[in-house]
Amino acid sequence: MRPPVLTGSSLFHLRWWLLRALFHFGSSSSTSTSPSPPPLRPLLLHLFFSFPRPPCWRARAFLLKIRVLFPVCRAFNLLLLLPLEAAWIGGSVSSVRQRRWPASSMAAFTLLLLLPLLRLAAGAAGTPSPSSGPHITDLNVLLPPRMTNPVQHRLIGTGGCFSWTWDHHDILHVEPEFNGTGRCSTSARIVSIAPYSGRKETAVYAADLGSGTVIRCEVFIDNISRIQIFHHSVKLDLDGFATLKVRAFDSEENVFSSLVGLQFMWQLMPESPEGDHSVHHLAHVPLKETPLTDCGGFCGDLDTQIKLEDDGMGSDLYVIKGVEIGHEVVIAQLLEPRFEHVMDKIVLTVAEAMSLYPPSPIFVVIGSLIQYRLRIIRRNNPQAVDLPSPFHRWSVSNSTVAQVDSLMGLARALKLGTTIITVEDTRVVGHTQMSTMHSNMLTLESDNSKIWDIFTLSDDMAAKYGWQNSRTFKPLSQGQGYLTASLFHHRGDPEITEVLKGMQQVIVCEKVRVGLEDTMEYPQIIHLPWAPGVHQEVELKAMGGCCESPASDGVGIT
Repeated sequence: MRPPVLTGSSLFHLRWWLLRALFHFGSSSSTSTSPSPPPLRPLLLHLFFSFPRPPCWRARAFLLKIRVLFPVCRAFNLLLLLPLEAAWIGGSVSSVRQRRWPASSMAAFTLLLLLPLLRLAAGAAGTPSPSSGPHITDLNVLLPPRMTNPVQHRLIGTGGCFSWTWDHHDILHVEPEFNGTGRCSTSARIVSIAPYSGRKETAVYAADLGSGTVIRCEVFIDNISRIQIFHHSVKLDLDGFATLKVRAFDSEENVFSSLVGLQFMWQLMPESPEGDHSVHHLAHVPLKETPLTDCGGFCGDLDTQIKLEDDGMGSDLYVIKGVEIGHEVVIAQLLEPRFEHVMDKIVLTVAEAMSLYPPSPIFVVIGSLIQYRLRIIRRNNPQAVDLPSPFHRWSVSNSTVAQVDSLMGLARALKLGTTIITVEDTRVVGHTQMSTMHSNMLTLESDNSKIWDIFTLSDDMAAKYGWQNSRTFKPLSQGQGYLTASLFHHRGDPEITEVLKGMQQVIVCEKVRVGLEDTMEYPQIIHLPWAPGVHQEVELKAMGGCCESPASDGVGIT
């Protein structure tokens, strides 16, 4: 019997079903003496419906749990199923069928083939990926020497349970943190305990107790050469908060990893053009009164910084609040022996947050009027500013394109182009809000002046109803035509270029009237007599409008 031709996906699925057929022939030999097994085609059909899922998929689902996917399954096919398939397709199926393998022998043979694959799966499951395993937050740390207070830095580990060791116990001290447990440490505090005697280098080792992995962190000790106040913005909203932080650098411009524990002195000095330094624009907010958090001690060292403020000193962290509009100088000075000369200062601006309506950009046609509205933001609440305002002035960057009233914020488009409308708070130099305006030309045309007429809307009507770029339409007689609105620009050339066009069909019809049947009367009021038991009726007819209807169409009123 010639075996059927198997190609494509059917060949893949029948690999396992053929193997099950061979198991069936081998096991049946122990109980039956008949040399002729059932025909191959019916057997394959039986297996086709008996085993709907190839066990390669089952193996794949199993191996997925131990992080081994398709490669192992494919190797299973190559090592075990393909030789049997090749033998069957090559015509040696009869010899395979005639040889009655015991079930135990077949199972042992299969197990021998599967053992290397199981070892491969176990090895692949035990191999960690590059992203797994123990890690620490820093591999290099730069700390200053011990000053009035020791400087400390937290080293945090993840993906393991660590034991901590370090070199040069005379320079560093490492305090493991067990985070609520008595056995597993995932972080440690590195404390600089020695005074300065030249640049030092040492190391801290984090050993994972589970895997035995050891991670080395280099620690450098050096003097502070300069400091710098870091901030997110030089402009601060009124009633808004800002966080200032000091960073320090050594003589080679390397950044220190931590300054927690060092003492600083902060100063606020008003900057006023009139020389009045009595009114402060910023106020210091104590750290314990702010909504800041250090994530339970693992995002920072807020407790140490709060303790320094409670003792009358300053820390490397400083919180301020805008209380008045203006400029303020902020000075930070390192308050440690032999480092009093190390300081930095910045100038911060306190201003009201402003917004303009309509929002930018604005596209208008030539001749349009735009009334800007100004709003300020205080305590996250927008408030409208009444115009004219003594503190706000309006200006335009290109006066040939548009004009703006300097007090009222009313802008008019003059010609094609782009310009910037700016409103400035005169109390703060450089505090502005801007909007861009783009001008074009809009015209309204008609193709039939005998049916209707178009008039420009009066200024009184435009102001009363808030209409812009509007026209008055007056019908003159019955008929139909097209009303066209076009947007033009000429770019300074005498020829006008059309860029946008809209067309609408307009039909002017006779006024709709309701009258009595068979008369030409159109009464506004109809009177019907009433008498007990007497039915009264009158028929009305609608005439006019744009729809034609039969003459008999009407409605009866009872």
